[in-house]
Amino acid sequence: MASGFFDPAAGLALVMDNQAIYQNLLRSFIEYHQHLADRIGRLIDHNDRPELVRFCHTAKSSIGHVGSQEVQQQAKACEMQLKSATGPLTTAEKADLKDLVQNMLRLMDLAKTHLAALAQVSGSPVATPAQTGLPVVKTVADPALAAQTDIEQIWQQLHNSLDVHDPKNSRKFLGQLLEQTVVETDRQILLQVQTFLGRYQYAKACQLLDPIITKRNYAP
Repeated sequence: MASGFFDPAAGLALVMDNQAIYQNLLRSFIEYHQHLADRIGRLIDHNDRPELVRFCHTAKSSIGHVGSQEVQQQAKACEMQLKSATGPLTTAEKADLKDLVQNMLRLMDLAKTHLAALAQVSGSPVATPAQTGLPVVKTVADPALAAQTDIEQIWQQLHNSLDVHDPKNSRKFLGQLLEQTVVETDRQILLQVQTFLGRYQYAKACQLLDPIITKRNYAP
């Protein structure tokens, strides 16, 4: 049942009802946050306010693409609260962050259940990270590592150019990625970014890129 906590229809609407892209974003969300409790627990223990602000900002976007208005608003509130103060975290801030983490873990479980149900209906197994374009662990000896790093930098440059409303560079980086990207769901996202850029809808283009930037920066 659709709800403010998890509404797949809302997530689908953000990617123009493209089921393949939406499922890829769900897998990315699950993969990136699999060690969430430990990671945020360490940041809380170290009172790392700047990094927790970055976490909440990124989570706010990725949660929205999963389709959870309720948890997205919670992440936004945590981000604003953390930004409004300095120094060690307060007891209330720590409690709110831990509550956000618990809701994100619950959201991950719901996303897994949704993907499993879709796979059962289609008769296809749930895709592996490699099949969906999710990042895999690379070693220093990986010959493709340097090239992959360059591509990741272009993704970030595209996001940055959109963020500052620079259409010339945005089109340049977008063209480079369309030439080099082989993962079909990533290409579809880029084509939708191209549509938003043509309409000068920079904020929507950035929001669409936020989850994929997070995915590509994933490091186990």
